[in-house]
Amino acid sequence: MPFRNVAALAASADDDGKIHCAFIHKTGGPASFSANRWGDMSMGAGTPKYNAYVGTQFAATPFTGSGNDGINVGPAPQAGETKHLHRMMLQSTSTTLHPATFVLCDYVMHYPLIDGDDTAQQDLDNTQTLPRYTDGAGLQMMGVITTPMAANAVMTVSYTNQAGVSGRTSTSAALFGSVVGTILSSSDSTTAGNSASPFLPLQGGDSGVRSIQSVTLSSGAGGFFALVLVRPLAQVSLREGVTANEFETLRQRGQMPEIKTGAYLNLIYCTAQAGTAVTLRGQFDFVWR
Repeated sequence: MPFRNVAALAASADDDGKIHCAFIHKTGGPASFSANRWGDMSMGAGTPKYNAYVGTQFAATPFTGSGNDGINVGPAPQAGETKHLHRMMLQSTSTTLHPATFVLCDYVMHYPLIDGDDTAQQDLDNTQTLPRYTDGAGLQMMGVITTPMAANAVMTVSYTNQAGVSGRTSTSAALFGSVVGTILSSSDSTTAGNSASPFLPLQGGDSGVRSIQSVTLSSGAGGFFALVLVRPLAQVSLREGVTANEFETLRQRGQMPEIKTGAYLNLIYCTAQAGTAVTLRGQFDFVWR
């Protein structure tokens, strides 16, 4: 059940031992990309291991975290219990990463090998369904470059929203790139990198995505990319090198994001400088009751 006060948190963590501490050590992020662009740390080397977005072309492929696949969230809680993020800390020795913003996400499902050269409608296979957040509430779409791309293009995505309404449309001026691991920063009005979001804009009134039906590009952009459904959970900024930044979710944010069983956690990030491969260390504490 959710934690509503510090006493309940202390009882679970200290008295009952229902706490798990996970550590990450990423020895490199995506190679250098432009300032104000978003990158996918799941495609960086180190721990947790590299995510290659493997799967059958166009087919919905669920993510399930286990061991070194994603940040290790520890044992599954017992029936009737829920797990939550308690504390998050990040630190980097990089001289080019700061200032930077990191967003912890649950990577829920992806559609691999979408062809950046194909301007026909590319229909996606939804035989597999969401393993978590099955109503799609709060899930966002992001595109991740998996082989280098050469040009920008307008991208139209047809999807089913959190209410189960199909035929919803996201049309965005997608800012592609030549660096693997770069997120297709997207805006509904411009391809300027510093005005773009890591998530594709949803049609008015929508707050989540259950599935994606098709993708259409206005022109050939080269390469391949994956469309990924993620649930953003928490955010932290690094403002200077070496110095760690941490926060406690209940005490400093007023709420503790729930960590679903099978969650595949990793980070996306945006740097204000031209990013190079980074060394990133972190600690994540999870509690349950």
